[in-house]
Amino acid sequence: MLKKISNKHLSLFGILLIFSLLIISGFILSFFIQKKIVSKTDNTQIQRLNSATDILFEKYADRKKRIISSQRMILFFFETAGELTVDTLKSTEITATDKDGNYQKKFVLPTLSFNSVKRLSLNNIAEKITYINNTFIEIWQKSGSEFVRVSSTKPNARKKYIFIADDEPPANKILKGENVVIETRITSDLVTRKSFPLYNKGKITVFITLENNENLLPAVGKIFKNELIVFGKNGKIIFGGSKYKLPEDIKISEALPVEHKDIFVKKINEGSLFYKYIPEFSVYLGFYVPKSEINQNLRAVKYLIFTFIIIIFSIFVILFLYYDSEMRKKYYKLLQSIKKMVPEINKSRKKNKTLSFFQEYFSELKIIISETAKGNYNVKVCDDFKEDALIKNIELIKNKFVEIEKAEEERKKKLILKTEFDKTASEISEILQYSADVTDLSSKIIKKISEFTGAEQIAMFITEEDFQHNKKLKMAASYAYSKNRTASRTIDTNDGLTGRAFLEKQSIFLTEIPEDYTFIESGFGFQRPNCLLLVPLIFNNEVQAIIELGSIEIIKKEYIKFIEDTGENIASTIANLKHSRQTEILLKQTKKQAEEIENQRKTLEEKINTHRKQNRNLDKQILQLIEIIDSIKSVSYLIEYDLKGSVMDVSSKVTDIFDAGKKDFISKLHKDIVLTDNYDENYKMFWENLLNKKTVNIEETIRIGDRKVTFKQTYVPIKNVRRKIYRILSIGTVKE
Repeated sequence: MLKKISNKHLSLFGILLIFSLLIISGFILSFFIQKKIVSKTDNTQIQRLNSATDILFEKYADRKKRIISSQRMILFFFETAGELTVDTLKSTEITATDKDGNYQKKFVLPTLSFNSVKRLSLNNIAEKITYINNTFIEIWQKSGSEFVRVSSTKPNARKKYIFIADDEPPANKILKGENVVIETRITSDLVTRKSFPLYNKGKITVFITLENNENLLPAVGKIFKNELIVFGKNGKIIFGGSKYKLPEDIKISEALPVEHKDIFVKKINEGSLFYKYIPEFSVYLGFYVPKSEINQNLRAVKYLIFTFIIIIFSIFVILFLYYDSEMRKKYYKLLQSIKKMVPEINKSRKKNKTLSFFQEYFSELKIIISETAKGNYNVKVCDDFKEDALIKNIELIKNKFVEIEKAEEERKKKLILKTEFDKTASEISEILQYSADVTDLSSKIIKKISEFTGAEQIAMFITEEDFQHNKKLKMAASYAYSKNRTASRTIDTNDGLTGRAFLEKQSIFLTEIPEDYTFIESGFGFQRPNCLLLVPLIFNNEVQAIIELGSIEIIKKEYIKFIEDTGENIASTIANLKHSRQTEILLKQTKKQAEEIENQRKTLEEKINTHRKQNRNLDKQILQLIEIIDSIKSVSYLIEYDLKGSVMDVSSKVTDIFDAGKKDFISKLHKDIVLTDNYDENYKMFWENLLNKKTVNIEETIRIGDRKVTFKQTYVPIKNVRRKIYRILSIGTVKE
């Protein structure tokens, strides 16, 4: 009975706790929502004020644009229709007053119109522009030194004629050709007027005044459904605010803001007034929000919140009671299942109470589980509970934990091995990056691999190739090799295990090493290695080097795989170093050849300079010879033949004696100008002797036309700079 009462009290306590939490949550939520609504209201009014300001200035700018547009339209009509015509025959008599209406004067004004087919008047244009651009237009006509307003589209000023003197504004500025812009403040609005002249044959005939016809602030107020309040700097409401109970004069305690960006909030009659100052219009714009509207929204929200809380509370109570009922059922079932799980009591203990047995059983379970949690899996189980199913399952779990620990140890070993591999790979990469030559590289690589693998004996053989493309393996570096092994540092590519690894391009790993192959030499003597590893280093399918390791400890597969994987990078670096070395040798040879060529060039240049000097001397001699020949030609009978016997040139002495010209001699053969009975017989040896560089003296008669002259001739072969005969010169004297 007491147990049931305590359970009921527990359930009631849970329900009260849930209800209390929901009520507190409701109050907190209401507070935050109230704050959110107030903040949202403030932001809304601020946005509305900014929007009203933007619309006001947009309309203000638009109003100025309409005035400018009206001016452009008037000027367009004026330019397209031609200049104004002043018709003095059609005049109008009017009575006008001054601006104050105190003085009257009569004017006789001629009619003005455009020179167009339709005979448009300024009044027609003014009405059209007023209709299109919604802008008032006034037309002022010049009469003597005064201007008279002859037309106006304002409803209350159409029949009123007003005149202004030329020294009054804006006439004084209009006469100077200026456009006058005046802004006049009327109560809470701002009126913009613009006046500009029209010319007739270079003289001002009329001027036009444009004025906006819209009150901006009331227009903006209509956009906001007349909720916008406008009040002056003195705090007096100009318009708006009739919807709410507001005082006629709003006292502004804050200093007058200068910029219209500043927004202020003032509490008035259980409400808030959001307002900002517009210096261009000297007014305040504002929106009033009574507390009743905010409170109404808050009451609606609170009603929804507490309705929601009651619904949630009801659902929680139902679920809680259902859960409590189900938990009791499960609790009862759990007790029954525990009784089934506990092993049967031994016959020897049947005399004892069951509760004592339960205590021992659960105590045993506690010890096993706590020790297992600490990592102690060797806890001895009591004989009474060894066959218990739960104890057996715990034993299975312990075995799983043991397997997991072994797997974790293996993973850690692999991670340590990987870290070691990565570090070694990084160090080898650094060696490859900064090695200057193959010997230095080989020494550092075998040292690093020996430290990494623990091998007691290691060597690196580099592939070398002579000019006949014969390849050999040369030991570049070694460690702990016997003297007889290092005596001959060069190995043929088909010799021994090293040559086999080179030819097969495959790694060789032996645990049974041939007799007398190699010994590990140290300060303690010689010892045969228990395993031997040969790894060819291949790059571009060419074996660049072979690493040979001997170790007392058997080298693990992981280390062999690592050496094979890094072998390509080592081979690539060796290939580059060998190529760089070959390139360096070629560069030295090329440099030496270039020096030899430069020396040959200098020698040749000296010879050329010598020949040039000789040629210059020879040219001087030739010029001297030509001068001598020319001198001889002027006083001697000279005839010049080519090697075929054709006349090439004759001296003036020859042409004079024959009373002929050079054209009578040029291109004629020797046998054609010489008189002889049998030319071929008489001159058989003549040309052969000359061509053999012999001088020939002969007496012969030459005929040109009808004139014959007998000469004693001396024929001389002439040589060129190459010492070859290229001309035959005959020098003769006339026989008396």
